[in-house]
Amino acid sequence: MKKREDLIWPLALSIVLIGFLLIPTWWLWNGCMPRMMSMLGTDIG
Repeated sequence: MKKREDLIWPLALSIVLIGFLLIPTWWLWNGCMPRMMSMLGTDIG
């Protein structure tokens, strides 16, 4: 059996990594998608 301390670090590192990957994609999604939609002339919402 592993200790809890051995599981905390990989979990924390994976959360940080996922955060670093998700934040730029979220920025791109919110920054580029409305512009593309307005260029295409489609209204969503």
